[in-house]
Amino acid sequence: MSTHAPTPAAPHDPGDSALDHRLNDIGWGLFLILMGALWLLPAGTLPDGSWLIATGALLLGLNAARRARGVPVHRVGLLLGVLALLAGVASLADLTEPVFPALLVGVGAWIVFQPLARRG
Repeated sequence: MSTHAPTPAAPHDPGDSALDHRLNDIGWGLFLILMGALWLLPAGTLPDGSWLIATGALLLGLNAARRARGVPVHRVGLLLGVLALLAGVASLADLTEPVFPALLVGVGAWIVFQPLARRG
């Protein structure tokens, strides 16, 4: 545990908030286009796990765009992007161990309990 005092937050820049919102909108739009395009393909056209790899790449790309433009990276999106990418690669490699579902449960629990821990 750190004994350092919390660092004061940087002044809020309304431009960052607007850019963050635009990036969120673009990310959701790309995600919906991606899912729709994948579902339009005939079954068996792409290997299992392709949608996870594409989703992971989209989330990681969105966070890379955030970082490049000086907007704070969304840690949950970054973590989910890495997990989706790893799960997709594991699916392509035909790994059958339940490691990734267990990781998803762990990450979900972490996401739920973070706000509860901050409340005191």
